[in-house]
Amino acid sequence: MLEAANGLMRRAAEFRAALPTAEPRARMLYDAAWAYRGLADGQAHAAYRRLIEEFPDAALAVDARFELAEMLTDGGDAGEAVKLLREALDKEPSDRPVSPETTERIRLRLGASLHAAKDYAAAASQFEAVAGNDKSSHRPQALYRAGESLLAAGEFAKAVEKLAVFRDKGEFHNVGGVSDRAVLRLGQALAGAKEWDKSRQAFEVFLQRYGSSPFAAEARYGIGWAFQQQGKFDDAVKSYEQVIAATTAEAAAKAQLGVGQCRLAQKKPAEAAAAFLVVPYTYDYPELGYAALLEAARAFAEAKQPEQAEKMLRKVLKDAPKDSEWAKAARERLEKVK
Repeated sequence: MLEAANGLMRRAAEFRAALPTAEPRARMLYDAAWAYRGLADGQAHAAYRRLIEEFPDAALAVDARFELAEMLTDGGDAGEAVKLLREALDKEPSDRPVSPETTERIRLRLGASLHAAKDYAAAASQFEAVAGNDKSSHRPQALYRAGESLLAAGEFAKAVEKLAVFRDKGEFHNVGGVSDRAVLRLGQALAGAKEWDKSRQAFEVFLQRYGSSPFAAEARYGIGWAFQQQGKFDDAVKSYEQVIAATTAEAAAKAQLGVGQCRLAQKKPAEAAAAFLVVPYTYDYPELGYAALLEAARAFAEAKQPEQAEKMLRKVLKDAPKDSEWAKAARERLEKVK
């Protein structure tokens, strides 16, 4: 395959002088890029860029921009991907028009690239342009991604508006790879809006419909968080313990931290400290570990064990980056302990 791709690139170069703008040359470059994909991504990038440079107004250049942007976003270069996708939307090909289906695919990819670049408002705008087409086959995905971007932007009420259809309308209940994520994000958006009962109910709907989803632990964590915010600490701990029993992922570390916070709120500092200390010594999530150590110090202080509190704070200072918020908080609390 690599030899075939190299051959296509050579032939495209050989015909450049005689056929500088001929469509077959553009096709050679495009086919070469596809042949390189997965084998030599750097060469695939070069083939796509050469096609875009030599045939900027061809319909194949639209496909090249889209596919190169896809590779760049997956590789972590969302900035260049956004530039290419905006060009794909703005340039009208000279040889044939871009189909509405292709335009929607470009908008979805542009939205994903903007989201990856943390430009959430602009991402939501691209997704909403697709979601506004009731007849689009991409509408469920566009609604979900618009809601996700609005959630990331802190626009909780607007996110709920986009995502609620996945809870409420039957035609959106079983969209593969979308519906479960959308109901999970709905629960998170409602939590962001501090609508704790509605948030918990959304997570419960998630578990009823999608209990075998890989995101089930996150939903159970969301239920525990909603109970915790309402002061229903025993109910929260029960939910958190289900998460801890089901997974060793980040949701479990957060749930373990939540157990400690609930016990501390119940004036049970010894139990709280024991729960907090599980986090840094069981899970490989450093920032959650630093947070748990700070909370353990607080629990030991409330239990009238200042030496243990100081030990926790010094461990944060030893392990956390020196200029981090965790180290700063540990230094401030250490002064108070002293």
